Amino acid sequence: MLSDAKSYDKTVHLKWQLPLTPSIRFIKIYRSTDGKNFNPVSIRPIHMQSCFDIVPQMGQKYYYKITWMDYNYKESPFSSVKEVEAKPLGDSSIIKLVQLAHVNYFVENFDVNTGMHLPYRSKHKVIVSTRETAGAILSLLVGVHNEFVSRQTALNRISKIVFFLLRSQNKHGILPAYYDGRRGLPEYIQEDAIYDVQATAEIVEALLVAREFFNSDNDNEKDLRNRITQLYNRINWQECLTPDSRYLQKKLSMLENPDLANQGLVGFDEAINIYLLAMGSPKNSISQDLLYNAIYDPLTPQIEHPELQQAPITDSLTQDTNEQTLVFLDSITAEQSDIDTTIFGLKLPFGIYNKSVMNIYRPFLTVKPERLHDTLTNWKQTLTNYVLYTKRRDNEVGVGAANSDIWGFYQHRDTLNRSFRINPAIASSAIMVDEYLGNRSILTLYRQYGHILFTEYGFRAWLDLRNNDASDEYMSFNQAAVAIAIENAQSGLIWNLYDKIPELQKARETINTK
Repeated sequence: MLSDAKSYDKTVHLKWQLPLTPSIRFIKIYRSTDGKNFNPVSIRPIHMQSCFDIVPQMGQKYYYKITWMDYNYKESPFSSVKEVEAKPLGDSSIIKLVQLAHVNYFVENFDVNTGMHLPYRSKHKVIVSTRETAGAILSLLVGVHNEFVSRQTALNRISKIVFFLLRSQNKHGILPAYYDGRRGLPEYIQEDAIYDVQATAEIVEALLVAREFFNSDNDNEKDLRNRITQLYNRINWQECLTPDSRYLQKKLSMLENPDLANQGLVGFDEAINIYLLAMGSPKNSISQDLLYNAIYDPLTPQIEHPELQQAPITDSLTQDTNEQTLVFLDSITAEQSDIDTTIFGLKLPFGIYNKSVMNIYRPFLTVKPERLHDTLTNWKQTLTNYVLYTKRRDNEVGVGAANSDIWGFYQHRDTLNRSFRINPAIASSAIMVDEYLGNRSILTLYRQYGHILFTEYGFRAWLDLRNNDASDEYMSFNQAAVAIAIENAQSGLIWNLYDKIPELQKARETINTK
């Protein structure tokens, strides 16, 4: 049954319901301009509950109907016909449409048994991602707030996630990066028995935000809050320290690997949220000094000739591992202020960042930068400067677009060819730093390149304007960042919920006095 067809500008959002039969393989969508002559325009897999269709002409009436196809490609009878008219939307409505699509990525890509995010689909295993589920949880809260998702749907799914994590294998409360969703056992992607401190912190932080959101005085929401607290309290942060007790470890090894034990979580992009979470622990808290160690410990600066260097990112099974940026200087700490790190007229206190600026956004999707008041760094200004630097650099390098609102340099390089790409989430997520800047980029991306870049799951992973190419995949962190950043810019929802977490209020008060 085709249950709904709604027009948003040139985008038509179709929703359907399917009979409960295992013989269905695809959904086939037909479109007509006269209600009589229908042409097939798209095919979707059965795990999808809806899709977007980009129509060619504004102001035109369109008619839709669907069929389902079995494994022999035989079609069912047609559904009833739905009629819509493509009408132009205002800027604010387009921003809301973009947010809806990015939330929808998480609404549809999850394991029904665990509620966890599915980084990819396999016939043989159900692999779920701990870290990517964190983004899913926050995106679901955004969806409920905007009535994209019902409160009960989000509550049921997040409850499943918490039940699954409480009974699944862990070490000192630290979870692995991936689980086998059917067995509740760690899935060691590289065959090393490793538990991921960073992934654990991100999902627990997201659940604490959800604990503040589901604040109703009923048994289901009370039970969820209690179980989230239990999950947080069981983490023994003292067991996660490096041997010198100077940092938290990035990962814990089941076999006590000394090399792994010495790998500390350092850098403001990785450290802020995790150390605040550990500092706020009611049972196993760590000293505030560790947060300062992680952010401000001196690193040896090395002047480099301007060149492209590889900075692989491997936090997602679906993520391209060749994301790169321009690198001129290694990271510099506040203690090395004698070195000039002013570029394009902007002071960059940590030097030129040699990874994607998406990583800089990561801590501030939950922590409002103005709420961090240590005496060494103005975090709001620092975040703003890194975003403006990235835009100016990308506009100068050129990504294949004449419009300066198109930026977010994402370069892929291998031994055979070289191509220039943009990651649309970089400019879009800037909306939480500079609302005017972010709005302009989102609207430009949608209006100029939406027909090839924008789908029912939001913006694709990358767009190569020089080679007329676009990704056919999505990056979970990108989808979450855009949805959350838009909401923080408009209502501050996630920032405000994070502010209310009592354990983390105490942690922030501690660093404010440093």
